[in-house]
Amino acid sequence: MSGTEDTTLLDYMFHVITNALNDVYTFSQDIYHYTSPDGLMGILKPNHLTFRFTNANYLNDTSEGGDVVKQYRFVCDEMFREKRISQEFYEAIKDVRPNNKMLFPDEAASQNEKKHYSSHESDAYLCCFSLDPDSLPMWNYYVKGNVYQGYNLGISNRFIHDIRANEPLVERYKVIYDDKEKQEKIRNFLETIYTKMAEAKSIHTIQDYIGIFLSKYRYVFKNYHFEHEKEVRAVIYRKKDIHQEDIKFRSANGLIYPMSNWILIDIIFIRSPSVP
Repeated sequence: MSGTEDTTLLDYMFHVITNALNDVYTFSQDIYHYTSPDGLMGILKPNHLTFRFTNANYLNDTSEGGDVVKQYRFVCDEMFREKRISQEFYEAIKDVRPNNKMLFPDEAASQNEKKHYSSHESDAYLCCFSLDPDSLPMWNYYVKGNVYQGYNLGISNRFIHDIRANEPLVERYKVIYDDKEKQEKIRNFLETIYTKMAEAKSIHTIQDYIGIFLSKYRYVFKNYHFEHEKEVRAVIYRKKDIHQEDIKFRSANGLIYPMSNWILIDIIFIRSPSVP
C-alpha cells in the first residue's frame, strides 16, 4: 500500500477485519495440546513449558489455506449472480488471493496516542491446540500398534496474554469448519468493503485489504472433515523485514522447518489415555 494512503480508511479496515473475528478469538475455555512422547519431552522443562510455533509455510497439511480461497470465490460468484455487487467490482476482486500481509500497530505511538496501523509482508507461526480435553479421534493420531503413545496437556486460557507482552501481533482462533459460517463472514466483509470503494485511492487498495483479510482467515477456515479436532490455533505474525533472533530449525520427514519457541508457565494437567 502507498505511504500516502488515507490512514483513516486503513484504521477503519483494521477494525472491520478484527471485528469479523471477534467470535472466534474471544472465548474463556482452557485449551489442550495433544502430542507424542518426544513432543512432550521437548515441551517440558524444569520450571516451564516450551511450545514450538511452526512457520505456516511448512505445515503438514498440503491443503492448508486452500479452503478460504474456495469459499471466497464461491461468495464472489454468488454476490455477483444476485446483483449485490457490480460487474466492475466483481471482475476486480474475484481472483484476489491471500497476500501474506498483516496490519501491524504503529510501534512509534505512545500509550496516550490513538493506535494507527500499517501493512507489512509477514510470516505466520502456528501452534495448535484443541477445546476437547479427552478426544478419542485426537488420541488415535498417537496409536502405534495397539498402544496409545501420546499425551494431552491442559493449558490455562491466559497463556496468550503472556505472549502478547512480547509480540506486536499474536492472536488465537477457534477454527471454523462449517461452510455456511465461513461464507457469511466473507459476505459480510465484502458488503462492508464494497461500501467503502469511493474512499479508496484505487482498486489496488481494495484488493490489498481483501488479500489481508484472506491471509488472516486462511488460518481460521478448515475443511469440515477435521471438525472432530475442535482446533484452536495460536498464531504469531512477524514482519518479514525484521531480524528474528529466536527462530530455530528442526528436521522432520527429511525437511528443515523454521520455528519459534515460546515459554509458558501455566499448566492444568498432563494426561495419557488408558491402554485398551
